[in-house]
Amino acid sequence: MLTLCTGALVSARRLVAAVTDWAMMRGYAELGSDAAVENDVSLQSHAHWGFEETERIVMFRKWLR
Repeated sequence: MLTLCTGALVSARRLVAAVTDWAMMRGYAELGSDAAVENDVSLQSHAHWGFEETERIVMFRKWLR
């Protein structure tokens, strides 16, 4: 269940729709996005907006100092 306020969900949906239209008019074939694995609201929101999960990754870092 999404827990964002209705206004935020509506605004986000409109933003995704506008970006989708913009990209399609320019010939792009896909949009990409990312979210932290533990961010359930974002994962559910992306699915609601038509995004599909493609993979999960592990990120690495090596400190140099």
